[in-house]
Amino acid sequence: MWLFDPQSITYQPQRWWWNPLRALTTVEDAHRLAGHFVLTVEDPGKRDLWGPPPGTWRR
Repeated sequence: MWLFDPQSITYQPQRWWWNPLRALTTVEDAHRLAGHFVLTVEDPGKRDLWGPPPGTWRR
């Protein structure tokens, strides 16, 4: 079992690491990854980083 506990609440030693930048091999890859974060911040219609609340999904 893998445990993700960045705040060390469980007092378990870290046994694995994930680096999202490790797979980037080109500038285009880096640009695509950065775009996921930039589009959310720069779009004035989407101020909420996590998206709209669930109640707005239904019509």
